[in-house]
Amino acid sequence: MFVSVKPFFETNLVLQMTNLAIIEDCKHWRLVIKHYLQQDNKFNIVLNCGMGNHFFKNHKALNIDAIIVDISLPGENGFQVMRRLSIECPHIPFIVLTSSNNRSDYSKAFDCGAKAYIQKHIIANLSEELSVGLGLINRKNGYNHLPFCFNDLDLIEMIVKHKMTNEEIGAALKLKNTEPKKAVENMINRVCSKYNIRNKRLYIMEFYLNYAKF
Repeated sequence: MFVSVKPFFETNLVLQMTNLAIIEDCKHWRLVIKHYLQQDNKFNIVLNCGMGNHFFKNHKALNIDAIIVDISLPGENGFQVMRRLSIECPHIPFIVLTSSNNRSDYSKAFDCGAKAYIQKHIIANLSEELSVGLGLINRKNGYNHLPFCFNDLDLIEMIVKHKMTNEEIGAALKLKNTEPKKAVENMINRVCSKYNIRNKRLYIMEFYLNYAKF
């Protein structure tokens, strides 16, 4: 669900080592995450926790730039931990890394304040995905140095927020075209081309809504 996109911008978070905290109950997954994140010297794992309480007891003494949190956790579950993070650490962005592809989990995570929702099956690309995500969070204004226009946002919201198909988008936009599905595909291609997005799979669109401050 998450795409692999090379960052097109420069931010302090990406150019410098990013200090990460991990909240993941499975020791195997903690080791796997550490393995993939430390391959290219972008990320420094300063706290590796098996449950939320461990994080809250130890984080204050550390300089943490971002947090990776699982949903299935012992004690306080991931959503409870996220709500605490939003209250106790509002200045630190947190990103969900989970095996769940449940839409209700996805919605609840963002309701709790998550900045991104990454599925574990893309773990081999995790470093690149975090670089893009954290860069977009840090930029706070548009994508790839370009502001968003409202027509683009309308299209993106139909895809991401309303989960509409190309046919449904064509009908909503009242496209007077013999092939509305192809016309919508061309519109999506135009948006990707405009913002220099090389992979147009759906999740890159979610970056806009979750990281850009309109």
